[in-house]
Amino acid sequence: MLEAMEPEEQIREDGMTDNEFWEDEKWSATRWRWWREREARALAKQTEKAADANMEPALEDVETEPLQQKPSKSIEVSDSANIEHLHIMMKKLGLSNEYSQDGGVANQISEIRRCLAKNVGKEPRDIRVDRLLRLILRLLPQSNEQDGRRKVLIMKLATGLKRYQNWIKRRLEARHKAGKDNLILDSETLGNALQRIPGPGFKVPLEKDEKVLPGFDEIEELSAEVEILLSTLNLDSASGVVVSAQ
Repeated sequence: MLEAMEPEEQIREDGMTDNEFWEDEKWSATRWRWWREREARALAKQTEKAADANMEPALEDVETEPLQQKPSKSIEVSDSANIEHLHIMMKKLGLSNEYSQDGGVANQISEIRRCLAKNVGKEPRDIRVDRLLRLILRLLPQSNEQDGRRKVLIMKLATGLKRYQNWIKRRLEARHKAGKDNLILDSETLGNALQRIPGPGFKVPLEKDEKVLPGFDEIEELSAEVEILLSTLNLDSASGVVVSAQ
């Protein structure tokens, strides 16, 4: 009878039977595995949030460069219009085809300066032409507030050339020479003719102009020199230039 009885479960020190202990262990393992997975997910979220928080100030500290806007076509047209008076003057002188009109405004001004300088100081030639070229060189744009006045003075010179061009044409025709409607070339042709056979009356000075002219930024003085030259361009000789040079 005693042999048929199931052995009695032993009680552990913690008050649990062996079966209860192992059942609890299985549940504990399952329960703690789930808890550890939950904690791992929570820790991952906290790490992600911390990383985002650290990035935000860094992004704020980054200085973004302003977008570089390409010059619009209207600006280029405006810049070209600012030196249109120079192209007009070069055409009056007969030098339109003697310099490059390609590139930007600065490059065109440089080309005009080079072309004008190349024609300064030639002899024999009416001294008034040399004075004209030297004044134009001093009135080229300097990228400052006086450029507006420089432009006005150059246009005054361009407007005042018509009568002088007619004077050269008449003098060439009197010597049976045809003008080419090119002030620089015609003035050189007339200079050579006058050197061989001077005209009647006051002799036209045919040497280069050596008068000390005002500086580039002395606008008032340059304006006075322009008025002097314009008055002599209306004379039948260049005597006015000679007097003003003394």
